[in-house]
Formats: sequence, C-alpha cells, structure tokens
Amino acid sequence: MLAMSEVRNRASITIGLRYDDCSALSSSALESSILEACVRHRIPCTFGVIPEISLPARHGRIPELTSRLPDSKREMLRRAQVEGVIELALHGYTHRNVRDGMRTEFAGVPASTQAELIAKGKDELVSFAGPIHTFIPPWNSYDAHTLDALSSAGFKTLSAEGLEPEQQRGGLKFVPATCRIPGVREAVTAARQLAFGSCASRIIIVPCFHPYEIKESGSPRARFSLFDFERTLEWLSSQQDVVPGTLGAIGTLPDHERARFAGSAPRQRIAVRALKKAAEWITRRRSEGPATRSHS
Repeated sequence: MLAMSEVRNRASITIGLRYDDCSALSSSALESSILEACVRHRIPCTFGVIPEISLPARHGRIPELTSRLPDSKREMLRRAQVEGVIELALHGYTHRNVRDGMRTEFAGVPASTQAELIAKGKDELVSFAGPIHTFIPPWNSYDAHTLDALSSAGFKTLSAEGLEPEQQRGGLKFVPATCRIPGVREAVTAARQLAFGSCASRIIIVPCFHPYEIKESGSPRARFSLFDFERTLEWLSSQQDVVPGTLGAIGTLPDHERARFAGSAPRQRIAVRALKKAAEWITRRRSEGPATRSHS
C-alpha cells in the first residue's frame, strides 16, 4: 500500500474507496473478493463496519434481535487492516432506523444515547482491529450531537454525503462520498478538467458502494459486477495522476489540499454534472482570453 507521503505528493487527484454495510449479514465471500482485487491493484479501501446489525430486517424500526460480527469475519478484517489493504470505519452500531419520515440511526436521538452507541461501537471494532478514527453514519444522516460524540470518542474523520458541517468539532475532518463505482472514470475525467483551473493542489474523489450494488450479491438493485469492479481498479492503478488513499489518510491532508472535492453531492450524476459545468466554465473563460468590457 502507499505511504502517506505518496498521498500528499504524487498526484493532483486522490481517490478513496468507501465500502458500506460490512456486517454479520454481508457476504464474506463477496468481501474477500473485494479485498483480493484491492491487493492486486494496490488500492486500499475504507470498510464501513456495523458491529451489531439489527435483525431480521436491517431497515426495520423495532428489531427483535441483533447479530454481532462472527469471529471469522473479524479475523478477515483484522488481517486486512494490519496488511494495509483496508481501513476499518465505524458505520453506526446497529444500522437501525429509529425515526419516522427519515432514515437515520443518529439524527434526532438524545446526545447521551448517541455518545453511548458511538463509544460502544468503536470499542467493539478496536477490540479486534486496533485504532479506529473514521465514522460513516448510516444513511449519511447525523446531527450536531453526533459530531460532539465523535469528537469526544476521538474520531478524526467523518464521511457522509452532501455539504460539510457548518460547525466542526474537535478537528474532525469531513471527507464526503462523491460518486458511485460506475461513475469513477467520468468523475476522474471531470476532476482533471477542474484541476486545471483550480487553486487547490488536490482534487479528491470518494466512490461509495454497498454489497447490494454488486451483481454477485444476487440483489435486484445491483449495478455492477465484481469483474466491473476489478476493471475499474485496474484502470485507476494505471492512471499516473491518480493516487489512492483511505478516508482516514485523506482526512490528514492539510486543509488547503482538501479544498476541492470531485462533487460533494448526494449522487454521482449531480457530482459529475457539477464538475462538468465548472470545467466548461473554466475552458470557456480560457478560450475567451482577457475579458473585453466597454467602459463608460
């Protein structure tokens, strides 16, 4: 895997893969294939792990049971983190939806409850995997109490979707998801165009994906196959101006290097369109040359 100095110095575009919903219910065989692809192409991935997922339905509001990570999956994740293949991130505690009208495990929940869940979840992951510094809120939903709890628990990086929180807590860095796996090439192309006219020294792309998006999961919501995923990583590894890093590593970049994300928007199509518009504007201004204005 790449050293942090390489993430800082080698490229104008940094990419951080984010895989959500790793849990007792997700397929270990599928995740093993993801890890193997990451190793082959030397591209690390941040795994959002749910310590004790709700049963029987992950999205049920009142689960009767929960299921903890089996020992075999703990060992797989521990070994992958030690080898630098992945960074483990806390992805909620049970991923249970607790409110009507919106999907969230944390937003609107009392501060003390949030603090307890976050601390308990972190302790669970630390017990088998070592230090945990990144938090991914289920459904990308959180509130100010979540930020306070994360700061108190020693988290360094928050990855959600959308805009950066208006008020930072304890130096917490925001590294948003910006696109999906099928949109990676388009996002890189748009990021290159944006980089030419940007004062930032780095453009950051964070593709987010879930087990159900992969065809081998058997989900009707699948959007790409493991073969497609492998081809995407192969292509990324061949791009000399693109350097991979975990979300935690990206969060340690100086603020001026984190000033431009490749589409801080809820969905890839919005992110890429925004990038394209910015790139088109820059190209148009360059082709026009110095503006000619009539002065009265």
